Amino acid sequence: MQKNTIIYIAGLGHSGSTILDLILGCHSDIVGLGEIMPFIRRKDRTPDLNSTCSCGKKGYDCYFWSEVEKHILNSENHTNAYLKLTDYFFNEKIQW
Repeated sequence: MQKNTIIYIAGLGHSGSTILDLILGCHSDIVGLGEIMPFIRRKDRTPDLNSTCSCGKKGYDCYFWSEVEKHILNSENHTNAYLKLTDYFFNEKIQW
């Protein structure tokens, strides 16, 4: 089994990091999480039901985000939520 790898793409506003994430996310073996920190920093740690995932589904209808929400829901702060997200990504069998 191949181990998951996380690649961080960081950039200033209007630097092209979002379009790079979208382009890379078009590959069948790559998942782009987009701008994850606004989601992680939400106090209720729930997916935005109005937000559309790159899979084309909304909020709770997306398998990935509904599973992530279960793992980070009770996080004490955004740092803890981020650590739980990366732990989930590395240690679970994720279905895309």
